[in-house]
Amino acid sequence: MKRLNHITALVLGVIILCVFSYGVGSAAETDAVEGGGPQKKTEKKYLSDDGIVHLQREMDIVDLIKAVSEINEEIYLIGNDIKPKEVSIITPEAGLQKEEVLRLFEIILSINGLTVVKTQGINKVVYSVDIKQQNTPVESGD
Repeated sequence: MKRLNHITALVLGVIILCVFSYGVGSAAETDAVEGGGPQKKTEKKYLSDDGIVHLQREMDIVDLIKAVSEINEEIYLIGNDIKPKEVSIITPEAGLQKEEVLRLFEIILSINGLTVVKTQGINKVVYSVDIKQQNTPVESGD
C-alpha cells in the first residue's frame, strides 16, 4: 500500500509539473502576441531610417527574400519547390545602400540557380532553368 501511495504521489507531481509548465509557456506566448514579451522573429527591420541596410551574416534564401521584400516594399511569391538554403553574407559594418542590397540579392539568387520573374507587379522567385516553362508574361525592369 505504501508503494502505491508513492507512485500515486509521483504521478500527481508529474501531472502538476506538466500543467504548470504548460501554463507558463502559454502566458509567454500570449505576452509575445500582445507585444508585452519578446519580439517575433518575423518582425525584423532591415532598412534603417537613414536608408542603410543591415543584413544578418547567416540567412537562408527564404529569409533573404523576405528581407528584400521589406526593403523594396514589393511582393514576392516563392514556390513550394524553393527550399531554405543557408547563405553567408559578409557586408561592411556600416551596412549597404538599398540599391547595393538589391544587386547583391540578384547575385545570390543567381549563384543558387534562382531568378526573379516580374509579372503584373508581382515578383516570382523561380529556378532559372524553369523560366522557359513559366507561362507568365514578363515585365522588363530596364
